Amino acid sequence: MWRRHFFSFFCCRAIFLLVMVASGVAAGNGLRGGGDEWLARFQAWHKENEFRALAKSNSANLAWFEAPLLRSYLYLFSATGDTFWLERFVFHSDSILRMMRDVPDTGYFWPGYADGFLGWGTTVYDPAGFYQEYLVHDAVICLPLVRFVLMVYQDKGLQARFKERADFYRSVVEKEVVGKWYASWNARRGEGGELERFGGWRFVPLNQFLAFGELLALLKKVHSLPAEQGVRGVVPVSFYTAVPESMAQVFFQSLVLDLRNDAWVWGHWAGYGFGKRVEDISHANIDISFAIAMTEQGCEFCAADLARFARTLLRVVKAEDSSGVFLYRFVNGSGPKDSILLLESWVRLGRFAPDVYGLVAELLRQIPVTRMNVSMAVTTAVLVLEMKKKEDEERADVDRAEGRVAQDGVAGSKGGILIAGENGAKGVTVFDVSGRRCRAGAGAGVYFRFGRRGSGKVVVY
Repeated sequence: MWRRHFFSFFCCRAIFLLVMVASGVAAGNGLRGGGDEWLARFQAWHKENEFRALAKSNSANLAWFEAPLLRSYLYLFSATGDTFWLERFVFHSDSILRMMRDVPDTGYFWPGYADGFLGWGTTVYDPAGFYQEYLVHDAVICLPLVRFVLMVYQDKGLQARFKERADFYRSVVEKEVVGKWYASWNARRGEGGELERFGGWRFVPLNQFLAFGELLALLKKVHSLPAEQGVRGVVPVSFYTAVPESMAQVFFQSLVLDLRNDAWVWGHWAGYGFGKRVEDISHANIDISFAIAMTEQGCEFCAADLARFARTLLRVVKAEDSSGVFLYRFVNGSGPKDSILLLESWVRLGRFAPDVYGLVAELLRQIPVTRMNVSMAVTTAVLVLEMKKKEDEERADVDRAEGRVAQDGVAGSKGGILIAGENGAKGVTVFDVSGRRCRAGAGAGVYFRFGRRGSGKVVVY
């Protein structure tokens, strides 16, 4: 008798594991080797390129090369638990902070930069070649610093080694960077993203103010930690709440729904329609990262919205020709082929549409490591983390299923919220501006704009 029950239990378990393996092959989307493949690619690239932008004070280099390195280190530590990556993070972060200045060492600069706040700048984008400090650069550089702060503050095992650095990074970000922009928040000097011509965040492209919005949202999380309750900040804590909420409302109102693909498309600038230009898939990483942060904080965006961003990549941007799979440059599926392959935030959407992983993997495998740029490198780093999460979830599913099998001999189904995946929009309801349901699945090129999804409260900033 016991043999019959044991055999029955063993068969149930074996069948379940076979189903899991088969589904893993189907849903794994070509990610052979899990995260090991991508870790090896990053390590090979990192060995040759780690110091390319080190000790260069140009804020463009810091934002678009050093900051992706910092983000990569955090992804890899989260995936591997190896503090080697945090040591590299500290090394590079300290180098970046040592380059902060109140004013540039040489050349002409706007006298307003002698404001007592330390920062970074560049002459690259100014038509006259003058030194300028940019909202988006400051935000992109500081975002990984605050993520490190949160990581250390929430992990006691890291605090003996890294708490002092985390405290220092937090102090610099709040006092020097956030403090500087807060002091000019109501300035009306123009319509630029540089401090000299700053006249409010609504005048700059989406990605530029959303990067700063995410920075403030992360600092809000820092101040919300139990140990930080009551700690007086450099700026009012309400600034960390109201500004990201305002930006989230503006961003959400700027999204247009492609009804045929149940996917978001949007412009480079805020406002209905595409305005001056459609957003490109590289800058879209900043936009999507902000939407993910707002979803995590329960503000304006939700999981169904993130699933639509994923379908933008899979259904609108993805294409194929005789040379293979490629991506168009813009989020509405227009423009030339993209060659940058900055897909970092797109990869983070894979939890809502697993086919994202396979698509990104296929694209990256077309590029030899020797030809990878920093955008591709940070994308491989986040793939390592996402594959680790996927493996952990599958292992947890097996453990839970084994428990159910042992209890009643039947493998139960996994519960949870139904989110539309790559195979269709089932489970996601589409509403019109008045709140009434509208039918999706209209013809190609049919777009639909959402109204404001908020509580109607007055926003201060």
